[in-house]
Amino acid sequence: MTPDELDSVLWAGLTPTASRRSRGNPWIILAVLALVMVLAMVALALVAGYLIHTHGAGHAAGTLMGLSPLRL
Repeated sequence: MTPDELDSVLWAGLTPTASRRSRGNPWIILAVLALVMVLAMVALALVAGYLIHTHGAGHAAGTLMGLSPLRL
């Protein structure tokens, strides 16, 4: 056996077969995950902005839920 053949035989045992290899491109998976995270942050920011504007509209400035300013 030549050194090249021996080298290929040794490396063949160390190389995973096609069934054990990952099925997707890791960069595409990372990009999709990053996109989902950005969309989730935008959705949470919109909900938080909506809640701040709707829940704070009924209270007068300086009072918190009907308490007098002296109790704060």
